[in-house]
Amino acid sequence: MDVAFKLANNLRLAGDPRGAINLLGQVLNARPDDPEILGERGKAYAAGNQFALALADIDKALQKAGQNWSLHSSRGVILDRLNRASDAEAAYKQALAISPGNPKILNN
Repeated sequence: MDVAFKLANNLRLAGDPRGAINLLGQVLNARPDDPEILGERGKAYAAGNQFALALADIDKALQKAGQNWSLHSSRGVILDRLNRASDAEAAYKQALAISPGNPKILNN
């Protein structure tokens, strides 16, 4: 994990999703298909209540790293926020299939 990713993650967790989004956008200019960076930017968009953009980044990340429980779980959270409960449930089920019994998924 590189410094920019860690900084962006810290910005998001500290309540600065816009700062995280801007930083990750710069990183994506150099690595446009990096699923880890796309996933983190998706989480930052979600933290900033930009759920359509969040879902687009998470879906693109999942195309590259489909067996990532965290991405599927994040997708479920975003779909819940978009009032798409049945789609969210399917995303949570996919996350649990990859990581059975994971409390981070079960708490969503």
